[in-house]
This record gives sequence, structure tokens and C-alpha cells, in this order.
Amino acid sequence: MKIFVTGGSGGIGSAVVPNLLAHGHEVVALARSTASEAKLADLGAQVVRGELGDLSTLREQAQLADAVVHLAFVHNWADMSQSGPIDRAAIQAMADVMLNTDKPLVITAGIEPRDTFYTENDVPDTQSMRGASEALMRDLTARGLHGVIVRPAPTVHFQGDLGFVKTIADVFRENGEAFYVGDGANRWSAVQLQDIGDLYRLAVEKAPAGAQLHGVGETEIPFKDIAAKLAECYELPLVNVASDVAVERLHGFIGHVAAANMAATNDQTKALVGWEPTHNTLFEDIDAGYYD
Repeated sequence: MKIFVTGGSGGIGSAVVPNLLAHGHEVVALARSTASEAKLADLGAQVVRGELGDLSTLREQAQLADAVVHLAFVHNWADMSQSGPIDRAAIQAMADVMLNTDKPLVITAGIEPRDTFYTENDVPDTQSMRGASEALMRDLTARGLHGVIVRPAPTVHFQGDLGFVKTIADVFRENGEAFYVGDGANRWSAVQLQDIGDLYRLAVEKAPAGAQLHGVGETEIPFKDIAAKLAECYELPLVNVASDVAVERLHGFIGHVAAANMAATNDQTKALVGWEPTHNTLFEDIDAGYYD
């Protein structure tokens, strides 16, 4: 298949693009910079220069492709007000030329905090950025789009990971202690990068229209256990802190995440597309020194 990929030079894209190519697919990837273009070319992808806001380019490439994997998202942490609208405009532009064609449009969403497990059947808050994009996808799928939603775990771990765990590890070392909030029993889900790359390919090849897939390898890891593992690796004391202290030390948003419950199921995903995570656990990647 000829597959158009947005965000192919990002963290998840760096696994998705090689996986698609290794399984015989042709990849055309969007690049917004010379550095991204060079990285994608090195991976073996064909490159189209453009921004996520270049809707005419997105329409053209979606029309030429047999499937689309949409990974890109505008992360302007200083002002995220336009991130959601840009994402939805991009999805709409590509869907406009894919309706009633059976060409899969696979988008990226996320695992939302829940007191209990977040299941593949759950619907997120439609007022959130990713939730609004999911709502748009469900509407488009009802109108004839072969739409598929992939929700990666909040922690996609790998060598070079700059996400939540890297930030938390750095803050722990800076403060000279590892910490957790409350009893630390809030649970996170996690997945290794190569496993999530495999899931996106299976989403293109096997997922039916309307599928909601969870890129979750480990379904529930108590946050206290994550803090304890980092404390062990860096020879730090492990302490309990109040939520406002976690928010201050972890620069706001990540502090709230550290106290959130983000456990998610993966049973339906495995059954639907035959996905089986086989790569390292989060703790194995921590032990490997990926967060030093």
C-alpha cells in the first residue's frame, strides 16, 4: 500500500515509518523542516514538504495514497489554544477525499485519566483537544470514512525518550529525591516504541472502520513503583509529597499527570488486529539507562 504519514519524523513516527517500510508498504511522509526531511529520507520514505496547516497538500497526498497515518500534532506548550483546531482541520481535509473509499485514515488520540480502567469502548471528554478530534472522527466514520483511532499509552518508552518519564527522572535527580503523591497507587499504562510502531501498521492493514485501539503494552503500573524504580537506579530516597508540591516541582501539567490514574485495557485491541507487544517493559528500559 502507498501510505501517507504526518509526523513521521517524531518519536512515534520514527518507529511507524520503518515498520511500514519493512512490511512492504510505500511511505510518503510530510516534513516541515530540512532536518525532518533528511531524517525521513534516511529512513527510506519519500518526502513531501509542508506544514500541518497546509490543507491543500494534505488533501492531495491523502487522495494519492491508499491509507493515511496521522501522527503530527502541534505542541506549542506556551499556547495550545490552536493545537486542537489545527488537528481537526487536518483530519477534515484528509477525510474530505477519503469518504466512501474504504481507505483507512488512522489518527492518534490518547489515554485519558479514569478512576477505573480506560477501555477501548470509552469515549473521551469531547471538550478536550484529543477528545474533540475523536468526536470528529466518529462523525466522519458514520458518514462513510474508514476511520481508526489509536490511543498510545501516556508513556511510550525507548532510548531517547523525552516524554513524561524522562522529565520526571530529571526532576528527581535535580531535587535529590524521588517522590509520589498520596499513596502512589494511581496507575499508569506504558508501551515500548517498537510495539506501538507495529500497532499502527496493523491498524492500517487490519482494523475495521470505527475501531478504537489502545497502544498499551503494560496496562497498570502503580506510580509509586515507577518512582521507586527511579529511586533505586539513581540512589535517591523515596518520599511522599503533597499534590501541590508535585505540581510545582514537575512544572504544572506533568505534576497533575503524576497523580492521575491512566490505566487502560488492551484486550480488544489484541483480539481485533492480532497485536502482541513483545519488546522491553518500562522498568527494563529504565534499567538499560535510557533515562540517565
